[in-house]
Amino acid sequence: MTMEPLLKVLDVTKDFRRSSLGRRSSTQNIIRAVDGVSLEILPGETLGLVGESGSGKTTLARCIMRTCNVTSGRIVFDGIDTTDLGRRQLLDARRNIQMVFQDSQGALNPRRRVTQIIGEPMAIHGVAKGSELRRRVADLMEMVGLNPNDADRFPGDFSGGQRQRIGLARALGLRPKLVVLDEPVSALDSSIQAQILNLIVDLKKQFEMAYLLIAHDLSVVNHLSDQVAVMYGGRIVECARAEELNRLPRHYFTHALHSAEPGSPTHTSRLASRDSTISPENGALGCSFSQRCPAAEDLCRETVPTLVPVPNEEGHRVACHFPRTT
Repeated sequence: MTMEPLLKVLDVTKDFRRSSLGRRSSTQNIIRAVDGVSLEILPGETLGLVGESGSGKTTLARCIMRTCNVTSGRIVFDGIDTTDLGRRQLLDARRNIQMVFQDSQGALNPRRRVTQIIGEPMAIHGVAKGSELRRRVADLMEMVGLNPNDADRFPGDFSGGQRQRIGLARALGLRPKLVVLDEPVSALDSSIQAQILNLIVDLKKQFEMAYLLIAHDLSVVNHLSDQVAVMYGGRIVECARAEELNRLPRHYFTHALHSAEPGSPTHTSRLASRDSTISPENGALGCSFSQRCPAAEDLCRETVPTLVPVPNEEGHRVACHFPRTT
C-alpha cells in the first residue's frame, strides 16, 4: 500500500519585485527566488533541503508555512490545499505544522518569559490554560533538556543552545505532524551542534513526526535525513535517498558540496570551480550552475535542464544535461 504524502509542493514559484527609482521613471525588476519547485514529504520522514545561502531554501519554507504567498503553484498539507486558505482556516492548518528558526535569539521575544513563549501556541489554539498550561510547559522543557525551574526567566538569560531548545519546545507543544527546521544548528558551536542534532533525532522518534530540515551543510543533512533535495538558484537540481546521494552525487553542484565536507576523500577548500555566480534576477536562460560547472557546454547555457530519473537508481532524480557517472 502506497503511503500518501504529508506535504506536497507542486511546481511552486515565488517572485519578489525590486523597485529602482530614477529621476523620471520607476522600473521594477522581478527576482525569482523559487523557480518551479516540487517535492514531497511522507509521514514520519525527514527531507533535507540543502544549498548555499541565497538559493531559495528559506523562501520556500516561508511559502510552505504561508508566511508569504506563492506566485504560482500549489502546496498541499495533510490532504488540504493551503495555498489560498483564509486566516481562520490557516490557523487550524498551522496547528499541525510548526517551525524552528535559525536565529534563536531573534526568534524569541526578549520581553516574554520562557513559560509564555513555549505556552503561547497552546494558549492560542485553546489546548491548555492556567495550571495545566504551566504543567505542559514544564513537561516540554524537560523533554528538550531544560530545567522547568527556569520557566520564568527571559531568553537573554540562556545560552544559544538553550534558546534553540526553547524553540524546539515551543514547536512541539501542539504535537505537530511536520516541523520545519531552518538551519537549526548553524549559529551554534560544534559541540553544541551535536547535542541539538541528537535531540532532534530523539524527538522525532518520540513524537513520530516529519521534518523538513533546511541547511547549507550536507553532512548535517545526511546525518538526519531519509531523503535529500539539493537546491541551487531557486531550483531543485538533485534529489535522492541520503545514502544514495552520499554514495554518488550526480549533479556537479552536489558533488562540490560533498567535496567541501571535511573528511571527504575529495575535500577541497573551494566549493566551485569558478568564481562567477548566477543570481536569480540575472534571468539566465540555461542551467543556473553553468558558469561554475566544469562540465558545462553550450547546451547548458542555453536550455534549462529538467529534473529526470537517474536510470537504475530508484527515486534518484537530477537536473543536468551531462550528469556525473563516477
